Amino acid sequence: MLPPTLGGLTLIATAIGFMWYRGGFYYRIDPIREKISASETAWRTHKTGKGPDLNRQNVDALYALISGLHPEFDVTWKGVSDDRNGFLKWQEFETRLGGKLDLPKELQDLNYQTTPRDQSKLADELEKHLGLLDDIRTIGLLPDQSAKGIRLRDWGMTGASVPTRACALLCLQAESYAAKGAREAALEDLRAAMGIASHFDKIETPSLLQETIAILIRLNVQDVFLKHILPVLEIPPHELGEWEKVVAPPAASPKDFGILLRGEWHVSLRYLMLPQMIRGDDPHEAPDPERFIEGWTAEFKQRIDVCDSSTLSNLEARFAAVPPVTTSMSKQSRALLDVSLIGNRSWVGGWIRAQVIQARTAAVFAHLEGKPLPMEPLTGLPFVWDASAKTLSPPADPRLVDLKIDPVHLSQ
Repeated sequence: MLPPTLGGLTLIATAIGFMWYRGGFYYRIDPIREKISASETAWRTHKTGKGPDLNRQNVDALYALISGLHPEFDVTWKGVSDDRNGFLKWQEFETRLGGKLDLPKELQDLNYQTTPRDQSKLADELEKHLGLLDDIRTIGLLPDQSAKGIRLRDWGMTGASVPTRACALLCLQAESYAAKGAREAALEDLRAAMGIASHFDKIETPSLLQETIAILIRLNVQDVFLKHILPVLEIPPHELGEWEKVVAPPAASPKDFGILLRGEWHVSLRYLMLPQMIRGDDPHEAPDPERFIEGWTAEFKQRIDVCDSSTLSNLEARFAAVPPVTTSMSKQSRALLDVSLIGNRSWVGGWIRAQVIQARTAAVFAHLEGKPLPMEPLTGLPFVWDASAKTLSPPADPRLVDLKIDPVHLSQ
């Protein structure tokens, strides 16, 4: 199941889209109309609600113009063939599903059950979905991912329900295999779930929403492994390294968060901001859209610079201390700019928490392999093993209290 403590990430992801909509981001195009390759007649056609293709043409033209003015946000596209592109195959899969994945109540109840599950009942329910599981597994095991050539409007606001439910299904199947002692099959399904997470946040322009989905999947994989697989499956010592590679990949660094912000800039600019700019019919619009865009871009650039020179221990404080940009803009634009940045300011805390949990899972493997416990990345202090309680915990430090990282109970 999805750990309840991840609810904050989901709410933040939802709030990002909500704030963009409610914040009044409907800007006049008139000051930059001459920069668009559309005739006055075509512009009037669009303004009267006709010619839907013109909307996309205008947005594409503006996006090319603005991104061209900021080479620091240039995208290096991967060369991935369609048959190896897990991100592309996932978009096609969701299209075939009609954008939703409804699981029967019996399976949902099993998924959200916190006590040990009835493995016979679980196996019976999973048997009804083997074809679906095969499709999900096949995509998850694809080696690469790229957003090149895929229309942003097809994935810019991807919902979390289909990928998280699909990967929860894979995790339930892995648990069922583990209960039968089928180590290789269990590991393959966890690998596929982690692969789907990578298909979301290892593309060239991942957004905050994409990363939220990836975090939800990865932490659920780790939760299922620690609570439902490790207690029942005997993993030979020589295989622990392979399980660790799948379940506990290295925690991300602040530079990785900077890459995420670059992707967020592209996705927000093309999918959220520019389509609203060309409407020009809302009383809350910014009267100086060019200055707003420049100020908004400068805010992103400042935070990316912070990420590139920070450690996990000081990232949140330095992020919060970034001064407002000095770009001249209207009072209304400044207010809208402040609202627009709430999402990524708040989100960094949830992202840091996810890295600490991931490091905790890696510490579990170190303990199982008889290695020294690694350092917790936020404090630089080692994780702690309590032999009498058989728990592995983060170090006792005030900086970790608000993160609410639970100890892991182990039987060995």
